[in-house]
Amino acid sequence: MLLDAKPIKIKNDHIAFNRFVPPYVDRWFRKLVNEVIRQRKEGEVKRQDLFQAMYDTLTQQGTVDVKNDEIVGHSVTFLTEGFETSSTLMCYFLYELASNQHIQDRVLNEIDCVLKEYDGKLTDEAVNKLTYMERAMYETLRMHSPVFTLTKVCTKEYELPPQYTDDVGKRITMKPGMSAIIPVHAIHLDPEIYPDPCRFEPDRFLDENRKARHRYAFLGFGEGPRICLGMKFGLSQSKIGIATLLSKYRVVGSDKQELPLEISRKSFLLASKNGIWVKFVERG
Repeated sequence: MLLDAKPIKIKNDHIAFNRFVPPYVDRWFRKLVNEVIRQRKEGEVKRQDLFQAMYDTLTQQGTVDVKNDEIVGHSVTFLTEGFETSSTLMCYFLYELASNQHIQDRVLNEIDCVLKEYDGKLTDEAVNKLTYMERAMYETLRMHSPVFTLTKVCTKEYELPPQYTDDVGKRITMKPGMSAIIPVHAIHLDPEIYPDPCRFEPDRFLDENRKARHRYAFLGFGEGPRICLGMKFGLSQSKIGIATLLSKYRVVGSDKQELPLEISRKSFLLASKNGIWVKFVERG
C-alpha cells in the first residue's frame, strides 16, 4: 500500500552516524576498528569471525583496498542492529505482557511446557517450539518496530500509479538512483491492514492470517533481497532472553511508566523517551 504523500528530494542517501551519537563515541569506534584492521593486515590476528568475513569480502581477499570508513560503518551496523534492536524489542515485549496479563499467561504456560520437555534447557529445538512467544514478538514488532522507516534505492525506472502525482499534476516516475522512504510504522498501524491496530493480538501472525495479508504488510525485518540478515539470530536471542527471565518472574505494570508512550527524538530507533518501566514478581 502506498500512502498519499508528496515525494521529497533527499540530498544524501546516508544519515551521518554522528547525528545520533556524541563525537567521542564516533572517535572510539574508529580507533577500535582501525586497530583491528591493522592487526588483521599485518597478520597478528586471524579469526573466523564476522569482522574477518566482512574484511575479506570488502577487500576481495586483499586485492582491492577500501576506505576504513566503510568498515567502521559496517561494524557499527553489526553492533546496533545485532543488539540494540533486540533489546528494544524485548523492552516493548515485556511492556505489552505487563499490559496484557491474559497473553502473558499463555506465554508463561508455553515456556513452562517447553522447559519441562527439554529438561530445563533452551536448546535450538526448544527455542523453535516457542511459537506463541514468537507470534507475540512479531506483534510487538508490528506495534513498536524499532526501525520505523526503511530507505531503498531505485534500481530500475518505475512509474507510480496514476493517483500519485507531483505538484503540477504530473505522474511520478522513479529513476535509478532515487531514494524511497518506506513508512514502516505507518503501514503497521494502518487499520485497513490490521483492524483495531492498537490492540495487542499475537494471533494476527498465525500462518493463515499472515497469508491473508499482502507480503509487504509487515516490514519488521524489511523484505526482499535485502531483508535483515540477522532476523533468525535476533529472534532467537530475544526468545532465549525472555524465556530465561519469565521462567522465574512475571511482569506487571509500574507506576513509573508514563502513558501514553512518548517517542524519543534523539534515538535512531523507535525508543521510548522516558524508558520502559515494569515490575518483576517472583513466580511461585
